[in-house]
Amino acid sequence: MLTTSIPSVLAVFLLSTVALHLYLVKFRPLSEAGCKKIDYWWLGIAALGLVGAVGNARRLRAPWEIPIARARAEGPLISMRILASGTYHCTKFQRSEWSPPNLDELQVQQDTVCAWMQRAMVLIPDSVRLADTTAPLFSLEPPASVAEDMLKAQVREVSDFADQYRTLLRELAATVARGEQGPAEITLTFLGPILLAFALALRITKVSAELRLLRLKAKPMLYPTAADSPR
Repeated sequence: MLTTSIPSVLAVFLLSTVALHLYLVKFRPLSEAGCKKIDYWWLGIAALGLVGAVGNARRLRAPWEIPIARARAEGPLISMRILASGTYHCTKFQRSEWSPPNLDELQVQQDTVCAWMQRAMVLIPDSVRLADTTAPLFSLEPPASVAEDMLKAQVREVSDFADQYRTLLRELAATVARGEQGPAEITLTFLGPILLAFALALRITKVSAELRLLRLKAKPMLYPTAADSPR
């Protein structure tokens, strides 16, 4: 990663200030209109420098944000594994005198939920991975043949945690992407402090040029001509 040291920025500032004063104040002095036009230049250069500074601040913040985003994504992932691994999903009913008349139908639904949970356990990853944003887990549809409210609630709870995991996984991927920089942003990050130093030197030069013009205007007042002398 390219970086700009403080001594190099100070050197650019000092050299730019001297060079700009020699060129724009002494050898080719700025006019009043030229001083106004300089505002366009130094503000534009400073804006580019600020873009680089903002990108660098975002990159420096990413290492702190990524562990937090990863920890948030691990919450629903752990909850999914706990819920889907419950042995009660695969309960085998034993008929007794207190059993409901539709016990066989309930057993079929229970077996369906058991198979669904086992399938989910296979698809649930062991740890948070950015590649899981399009994992088959998120396309696992709840079994349509299950009508028992308690069984549907068990399936819905796992599905809700899967949706939370997908949302937080996308946030994690966005956080990781914010910490990465393209070639243009790397260049601006490196040049940002240098551009700001040059813009400040240009602004100081503009002030010196304006002071020079004020001194030139004040000279006739300091040295009156014969026409201005009292008769």
